[in-house]
Amino acid sequence: MKLSMVFAGGGPIAVQRELAVAADEAGLYRLWTTESLGSDGLLRAMAIGLATSRIRIGTGIAYTFPRLPLHAAAAVAEVADAL
Repeated sequence: MKLSMVFAGGGPIAVQRELAVAADEAGLYRLWTTESLGSDGLLRAMAIGLATSRIRIGTGIAYTFPRLPLHAAAAVAEVADAL
């Protein structure tokens, strides 16, 4: 069985990064980030990806309506490049 974790809502990125490292070391399969007012799911995914090595990362909710398509594509490309 593959176990996953979801970081729902905001909260300090540093805390989520520490929890993600622990989840990675424990062998969890995937970690999901979400967005809410004042938190960016892509930025959180990038911070977690830079701190972990094996766990897969996805954005469970990334709002598209406030983003122009060009900005959304640029953000995804930059996150992929950073990882």
